[in-house]
Order: sequence, then C-alpha cells, then structure tokens
Amino acid sequence: MELAAPGTNVLSTVPGSDYEVRSGTSMAASVVSGVAGLTLSQWDLTNSELRAHLKDTTVNVGIPEDEQGSGLVDAGNAVTTPP
Repeated sequence: MELAAPGTNVLSTVPGSDYEVRSGTSMAASVVSGVAGLTLSQWDLTNSELRAHLKDTTVNVGIPEDEQGSGLVDAGNAVTTPP
C-alpha cells in the first residue's frame, strides 16, 4: 500500500438519486481518484510524478507505515504544495 484514504462510513450516491453510507475499497479509491484529479488540475505532472507527489503530501495519522503506506491522502496539501 502506498497511501491511505477514507474508506469507512463514507456518504455516497446510490442509484435512484439517493445517498447511503458505504464502506470499502471502492470508497477509498474514489477519494484518491478525486484528489489526483484536483492535483492534476493544479500541477502538470506525469503519472510517476503524481504518485510521488500524492505520497509526499500525505498526513501521518499515527498508524504504522506498513498499514497506512506513506500516510493519509490530503487534498489540501496536494494542491497547494508545489511538486
């Protein structure tokens, strides 16, 4: 694992124009995808540079690195910290 993202008790859209609280890797993956998109809208990065930048701008939440990777993805840090 390279980084962590919220994946438990995430308010998500569901079919029928409704919302539900969901958990799982699908929730975490969409958070990382969104942060990656925001980051690319701010900085012109290659795939390798984006991956490194997302890891470099994570926040340590006190979980061992082997369980959380480099840290929790942080959209604010990713878009405001120059690569």
